[in-house]
Amino acid sequence: ARDIGDELGVGGYLADLERTRVGQFVKEDAVRLKI
Repeated sequence: ARDIGDELGVGGYLADLERTRVGQFVKEDAVRLKI
Protein backbone atom coordinates (compact mmCIF):
# COMPACT_ATOMS: atom_id res chain seq x y z
CA ALA A 1 0.00 0.00 0.00
CA ARG A 2 2.82 2.40 0.87
CA ASP A 3 4.56 1.75 -2.45
CA ILE A 4 1.38 2.46 -4.41
CA GLY A 5 0.80 5.65 -2.38
CA ASP A 6 4.37 6.74 -3.05
CA GLU A 7 3.91 6.23 -6.80
CA LEU A 8 0.69 8.25 -6.76
CA GLY A 9 2.16 10.97 -4.55
CA VAL A 10 -0.36 10.37 -1.76
CA GLY A 11 -0.42 8.49 1.55
CA GLY A 12 -1.35 4.85 1.67
CA TYR A 13 -1.94 2.21 4.32
CA LEU A 14 -3.11 -1.38 4.56
CA ALA A 15 -6.27 -1.96 6.60
CA ASP A 16 -6.39 -5.76 6.26
CA LEU A 17 -4.10 -8.54 5.07
CA GLU A 18 -5.04 -12.16 4.46
CA ARG A 19 -2.26 -14.60 3.63
CA THR A 20 -3.63 -17.18 1.17
CA ARG A 21 -0.39 -19.03 0.40
CA VAL A 22 2.85 -19.80 2.22
CA GLY A 23 5.23 -21.72 -0.01
CA GLN A 24 3.44 -24.88 -1.12
CA PHE A 25 0.65 -24.48 1.47
CA VAL A 26 -2.63 -22.85 0.42
CA LYS A 27 -5.52 -21.60 2.53
CA GLU A 28 -7.99 -24.03 0.95
CA ASP A 29 -6.00 -27.00 2.31
CA ALA A 30 -5.93 -25.68 5.89
CA VAL A 31 -7.63 -27.61 8.69
CA ARG A 32 -9.72 -25.66 11.20
CA LEU A 33 -8.91 -26.58 14.80
CA LYS A 34 -11.77 -26.99 17.29
CA ILE A 35 -10.32 -25.83 20.59
